[in-house]
Amino acid sequence: MLAATAGLTALHGLSAAVQYLLVDGPSDVAVMAYVISPLTAAVAIAAVVMVLRPSTGHWCRHAEGSE
Repeated sequence: MLAATAGLTALHGLSAAVQYLLVDGPSDVAVMAYVISPLTAAVAIAAVVMVLRPSTGHWCRHAEGSE
């Protein structure tokens, strides 16, 4: 669930920047389109990578058994 949500967030961040370029959006939101959206996408991609690592699965299984 986390990987899917982060993947969708990454796609949304990248598509917001592309949409801004295609429609030549207003200059007052340029910082959001060129900085915030790609940064959000980068953090979401990092989350996907970390969630899908085998060590994360091992850690989650270990945490379930220790309760």
